[in-house]
This record gives sequence, structure tokens and C-alpha cells, in this order.
Amino acid sequence: MKNSLPKLFMNTSSQISVNISLFLPSKSVPMNKTLLIDKTIQNIRKLPVNKVKEVNDFAEFLLYRLEDQILTEGIQELASSSKTYDFLLEEPDLYTVNDLKVKFR
Repeated sequence: MKNSLPKLFMNTSSQISVNISLFLPSKSVPMNKTLLIDKTIQNIRKLPVNKVKEVNDFAEFLLYRLEDQILTEGIQELASSSKTYDFLLEEPDLYTVNDLKVKFR
């Protein structure tokens, strides 16, 4: 009987084990974005539909988080470079520490 299992699995006697070395990145070759995307797509194609949905949901979550981070940083940049409250720098202080009735430590 011909072994119909993918190369990912190795048949050893009556047990099936996963060839874990296929999942580990090679230390001698740095993985660039294109290679990583290709490898991820190959792995996704091996998954059942319900797991592909999980991967898609997680990718959408990461994109949402990245978009949220970019928007937050943009808003912070706009607020910090804004001249809206510069008029307060020219305004004299109305109160000093001497005006306090009770001082808290």
C-alpha cells in the first residue's frame, strides 16, 4: 500500500509523527518578506477550511491593530505639532502657590 501522507508526516512503524524540522526557519538563510509570504501561503493551503478561517480572522485582527496604531500615532503627531494652545504660553499665571489655602503633600 502506497503511503498517501504528505511529506510533512513521516510514517514510523505504526505511529505517525510530524517532521518538525519543516516548521523551523533555517538559521543560515534570512527569510525576507516575499519568502515568508510564500511559505505562509503554502502552509495555509495544507490547512482545513476551519483553520484557514482562523488564520484569516487573525490576519484581519493584526491589520486592524496596525491601522489603529497608525491612526493613533497620526493623531498624536497632529496634536503635538498643533499651535492651537500656543496662546496659553503668553498668558500670565493667574495663581501661585501662595494663593493656596491648604497644601497637600
